[in-house]
Amino acid sequence: MRRPISLSLLLPALLLVGCAATRHLDPGVTRSLMMPLPEQSSATYAALHQQGPPAPAPERGQVGRASYYHAFFDGRKTANGETFNSQMLTAAHRTLDFGTRVRVTNLTNLKSVVVTINDRGPYVSGRIIDLSRRA
Repeated sequence: MRRPISLSLLLPALLLVGCAATRHLDPGVTRSLMMPLPEQSSATYAALHQQGPPAPAPERGQVGRASYYHAFFDGRKTANGETFNSQMLTAAHRTLDFGTRVRVTNLTNLKSVVVTINDRGPYVSGRIIDLSRRA
């Protein structure tokens, strides 16, 4: 009778001990992770990393339909946290990074405008970009 009681007490005790185990980090590693990064100017960075100028970004183009934001969205938050203003030259794209500047050209009259991506969309099939009213 003693054996089943001791096993029934030993198993939960081992489980609790296993859950309470802690990992000790090397204090030197912890300290170095908490230190602020040294401030460097871009000139210092360039001097330390002599690799030449960065390669130009490849030009990518998309041809498709564009749409514009409805007035309903004016004053609402965009995906990057900015407040949407229809009088700014901004746009929404599904995959481009926020802050990317894009030239959009109307192929019927060849007028173009440069907009900054600050939102996600469009969510209408067949459209590749949503533009603010000003754009």
